[in-house]
Amino acid sequence: MENRRKKMMTTAIAGAMAATIAVGGGTFAYLQGQTNTVENQFNPNEVVVDIEETTGNQYSIVPGESDPKDPTLKITNTLPSFLFATIVDNTDGLVQYEVADGWKALEGYDKVYYRIVDPVLDAQGNATEQTFGVLKDNKVDYSAALTNADMVDAQGHLRDSVTLSFKGFGIQMEPFYTNAINAGKTEMDAAKSAYVQEPITVSVSSSGDLKQMIDDNNQSDRAAPLTIELNDDLSYTEEELTVEKGKEVIIDLNGHDLNVQNDSNDGLIVTGGGTLTLTNSGDGGSYNFTSSNPNCDTIFVYNAEDDQTTTLNFDSVEVNVYADQQNSVHAYAPKGDAVINITDGTVINVTGQEKQVAGVVVGTGSTVNMDGGIINVNVVGTDANADAVGILLFDDNKNTKRAVLNLSGGTINVIGGGTFAQGIQAGYDYGNDTVNMTGGIINVSGKDAAAFGIAKKADINITGGSINVGVDDGYEGYAFIFQYPSNTNDGIVNVKDGVVNLQGTNNVLTNGSKRVNVIS
Repeated sequence: MENRRKKMMTTAIAGAMAATIAVGGGTFAYLQGQTNTVENQFNPNEVVVDIEETTGNQYSIVPGESDPKDPTLKITNTLPSFLFATIVDNTDGLVQYEVADGWKALEGYDKVYYRIVDPVLDAQGNATEQTFGVLKDNKVDYSAALTNADMVDAQGHLRDSVTLSFKGFGIQMEPFYTNAINAGKTEMDAAKSAYVQEPITVSVSSSGDLKQMIDDNNQSDRAAPLTIELNDDLSYTEEELTVEKGKEVIIDLNGHDLNVQNDSNDGLIVTGGGTLTLTNSGDGGSYNFTSSNPNCDTIFVYNAEDDQTTTLNFDSVEVNVYADQQNSVHAYAPKGDAVINITDGTVINVTGQEKQVAGVVVGTGSTVNMDGGIINVNVVGTDANADAVGILLFDDNKNTKRAVLNLSGGTINVIGGGTFAQGIQAGYDYGNDTVNMTGGIINVSGKDAAAFGIAKKADINITGGSINVGVDDGYEGYAFIFQYPSNTNDGIVNVKDGVVNLQGTNNVLTNGSKRVNVIS
């Protein structure tokens, strides 16, 4: 009974407390307020340009006659746009024509014309296609004054490659127009600023043409990429091929060989915030560099300007280096940045003999990003003091700027022969280097070998990928070797457990350094 009474009393007290809470503070009406929702809608825009001809593309020049010719540009634009028409005339005056009304000649350019096209929208706000003929009356004429002498070349043969080509380009009018007007300039200036944004693709069949295209692009005011397609194998000796002044050039081997032999300069140079992309859209073909001068690089990526980045992109291309000392793909940036990007499909083959040979050199202030492709370094000979290195990080700027390698994919194969083989060398000269390995494969083999060679200061972080070291019987192999194992400035290696695979009885994780941390 007593226990039951206590339960009843407890229940009653709990009920009283509940009642008190409900009355004293169950709902609170704080001072508060809120706004309505303001929704912002952003409408996408487009500028789509096409070209059409209905009159064919094969003609016979008959003096005094005319032929129908109707190149027509089509534009579908949702906002005011510049529309450009370019005529490439290789007829030597045999074909005559006039440009249709409404086109204005773009000052400073040969046979480039423009007009401003305002959008025409339907009731739903969709753009309506508009068409503009390029030639007046849609025709070409042949002068009655033409004679046999006009039809033949200097050798007396009928002329070939008599062509007339048309191309269109459209781009939004703003911000080019407003920027020009605010600067006290004209519509023509705005049109010129817009026109240089057009990407251009050209084909070359001679060594002189390739160099001329690159040099002309350096001197032009064009801002858009220039793509150069090779139509034949090209060879250079002691020539400088340099991309500069923030220009962007894409060299498409198109299944052909680009051969450079240079004992006095680098093979290809990109500098001043420029961008060079090597690619290959055809079958076969490669970029091949040969030099007997150890100071000549296969490709030199250089930057000495603040707030600029010079870039080299490898995109599905084969590079073959035949040299006896260094002659690597080399990035160096005492100011600003230099970047090398290596992606799938790229193969860099470096062969040498009894010298210091590296596939890629990452210099001061530079970064190499490798997420695919293959680097093969094979050095033959018996010089034990020589090195075969896949990627070398080399800082000579007193620790003020780092050299960085980000390895997330691809394969590095180094065969040392009689020399010392290393997959990656870091921390040399002043030493201030960083390696971040999150993927990829490093294979090192030969006689004495190491996956990583480390001198002075270098920070190595390995969280993925695979490291494989194999050496011949009687020789030594290491996952990590420190050049100065007693130097307290040596960097730290953090390596994920299971990444390292040592093959052979003489292989060890490290050469006695305590600065290797194996993490789970």
